Amino acid sequence: MRDACRSVSRGKYAESENGQPARDFRGRIGRVVARLRAVLFDMGNTLVGAPDGPDPWYPAVMRHVAQEFGPSPWAEALYRTDLWPRSSQPYRQETNRWISEWLREHGQLLNDPEVERVRRAFAAPLPDIFALTPGATEALR
Repeated sequence: MRDACRSVSRGKYAESENGQPARDFRGRIGRVVARLRAVLFDMGNTLVGAPDGPDPWYPAVMRHVAQEFGPSPWAEALYRTDLWPRSSQPYRQETNRWISEWLREHGQLLNDPEVERVRRAFAAPLPDIFALTPGATEALR
């Protein structure tokens, strides 16, 4: 991985120490954009939050679903559903399976790539209304 994170300033592709194009963990040659130094997961408005008021995610998610699938009567009901209790092992991430089961239970038969598109549409980027919570900047320094 260290080789894949070399600066792209040496040429078209990042180079490994032997002068060959750097490869990612799958062995593919590619450009290196940035080195990942940290990943932060906000589990409930600890670092990033939105002011009280209407659900800030809803418009962005519905817009993404409409872009992917057109008008979808199931989208709002799925948005309002809590898929978490669908597992006896609450820390397993089987989101695509849970979405697929819910859709099938509601008469929507989507294949695996379509279910992945649903999942991606529901994972919309943070709307502009979100901001760092008070003290987050100082805590991250």
